[in-house]
Amino acid sequence: MTHVQHFVDFVTVAAVMIATPGPSSALIVAVAAMRGIRAGLIVVAGILVAQTIQLTFVATGLVWLGNTYAGELDGLRYIGAAYMIYLGISAWRSAKHPSPSDAESITSAREGFIVGLFNPETLTIAATVFPEFVDTAHHPAPQYALLALTFTVLAVFLNSLQAVLGGIGNRLITSERIRVWVTRGGAVVLIIAGLFLAEAHA
Repeated sequence: MTHVQHFVDFVTVAAVMIATPGPSSALIVAVAAMRGIRAGLIVVAGILVAQTIQLTFVATGLVWLGNTYAGELDGLRYIGAAYMIYLGISAWRSAKHPSPSDAESITSAREGFIVGLFNPETLTIAATVFPEFVDTAHHPAPQYALLALTFTVLAVFLNSLQAVLGGIGNRLITSERIRVWVTRGGAVVLIIAGLFLAEAHA
């Protein structure tokens, strides 16, 4: 019963952290609102690949690199922030001239992957929160695998929900003029999220 409660506690903590607004969720909602549900879900897939890399990074014990070379990793975070600001500026400029639909899939996947990879949120959670739910009396590897899998499933579900909600707004738009302003609103969200990421501490 203790182990079950421990797991439930982890699910609760992880769900709250994933649902808390941040750079990744801002990107998902903004893209879904600007381009539709499909584009938002593709962003989620890109973020998922990046998060899997981060979780593997911690699982293989390489998290010590993050502590040893914190300054360098901080620089990578700034790259991610600069990229989000760039996306926001690009979205604002192209509001009246949207990209061709056949290019949106690759673009959305790339955006999700890069932002997910340079957002330290998942890396920080895996390195600092996961250990709190690992029973040192038992082998840590299977426990970490379960926590990582649970976190990933929760992230996919909650992030996909964000994409659907953002995409619903996109489908309700009937006026091209409103669509332009929605795109510009999404652009502002991306810029603000980029600034937030730049100010955050990994």
